[in-house]
Amino acid sequence: MALFTQKAITDTFVGLLNEKRLDKITVKDIVEKCGVSRKTFYYYFDDIYDLLEKSLEDLKRESVSRIDDIDSFEAELLNLADFVIKNKKAVYHIYNSVSREKLEDYLYESALPVISKTIDARLKGTTYSKEDADIVSMVCTNAFTSCALRWIKEGMTSDFEYILKRIAAIFDGALESAASKAKNQ
Repeated sequence: MALFTQKAITDTFVGLLNEKRLDKITVKDIVEKCGVSRKTFYYYFDDIYDLLEKSLEDLKRESVSRIDDIDSFEAELLNLADFVIKNKKAVYHIYNSVSREKLEDYLYESALPVISKTIDARLKGTTYSKEDADIVSMVCTNAFTSCALRWIKEGMTSDFEYILKRIAAIFDGALESAASKAKNQ
């Protein structure tokens, strides 16, 4: 029951974020729309910003838990961006709030394990060192995060799926070249 209630509060919050800015959402808005008491809200969350942080943490955990089969960079990047694409207004409202850093951290920390696992799988059996693979993972994660943040900043009007597919193709080509060179050394 506790997880159900927390999820209901979180879902209500995300719904409200899709309607209005973060600084315009109140605990009263959430409890009225969700049908729980203020006491229930405060049992689970300290305030709106705690709710935001825990919501992003849950999303990150969910996205990282889906790293079972590394299909392709493209599939993984699209999977990572699923929440962002489906909740453009909510993401835009978070981006334009005092909690922008939380969004930046969410994007980076969600992407890093997914990208690292993809890179590790691709470089398996090569002479590439773990340290080099970690650097490549960090560079690819920074590229993904930076592109996502730029897309949000510019109003999310361009086709982000297309951008992610192009990023994935670039990652694939660079990684294929790196793996080939490592095998030949």
